Amino acid sequence: MNQEFRIGGLPPTGELHSWLIVFEHQLSLHAAIPHLASRRMVSLRISGDALTLEKMLCNGAMTKTADLPVHVCGHRLTSPRHICCFFDSREQQYDVLTPYFKEGLKNGEEVFCIMEGHFVEEHRGRLCAKGVDVAGNEASGHLKTTTSDDTYLADGRFGKERMYNVLASRLADLKKSKFTGIRTCGDMEWALRNMPGTEELMEYESEVNRLLTDRDDATFVCVYDANRIGGRAMIDILSTHTHVVMGNIVHENPYHMSPDAYRRSFLARRMATTSLSAG
Repeated sequence: MNQEFRIGGLPPTGELHSWLIVFEHQLSLHAAIPHLASRRMVSLRISGDALTLEKMLCNGAMTKTADLPVHVCGHRLTSPRHICCFFDSREQQYDVLTPYFKEGLKNGEEVFCIMEGHFVEEHRGRLCAKGVDVAGNEASGHLKTTTSDDTYLADGRFGKERMYNVLASRLADLKKSKFTGIRTCGDMEWALRNMPGTEELMEYESEVNRLLTDRDDATFVCVYDANRIGGRAMIDILSTHTHVVMGNIVHENPYHMSPDAYRRSFLARRMATTSLSAG
């Protein structure tokens, strides 16, 4: 029986697809309300090879500016870009994300992937099968793949401050590097293992948005298995990401909350849960 993704041990409060139906309906309502027009829903499907990769040049070299494009599902995204992706299968995942990886490599960015250890070689194989020069890009340093145990779960537990500092340091070093930007992909399967500290994950996801404020050179993607997400976790994930990919459709997320607002909500919910437990 598949294990479900939960936050802090809370049980799921509904099935994923029920949440997706409600979410997409609410997005449509937001799009129809004039004063929310700036937070409109974007619904563009993958168009095969129609995605055009732009090559921005400055004096004959790639430039470190906001002109470098970031496309997902054929749609050019605005910053900040902290994207949660829900996929039903690995095939769907790589159909959507391989163009994202290829574009980053063509732009001269660092493409940094975090996978479960048992999946790293399959990840490389899937990229190769879709035309990515994995060996060449790894040799140049533009493509990096590491494991959850060496990042999220270093020292055998998840630590939100430690992982936040890892990303902050990487971004601080970016301007001194040869890379025009950075785009990441973190497979969140590790969170299903219920390792110590996992209950801090959503607070971390929210705080990461502070790193992306006023940055056009960084894109973070978090991948979740659509078949293993509970309702409570879905609410937290939607609250902490600026964009949502469901299958092969990308949405600008009207339910994204600022880190301060999410923290207030999180603490209020924790207090309410504690009160109920005490009663």
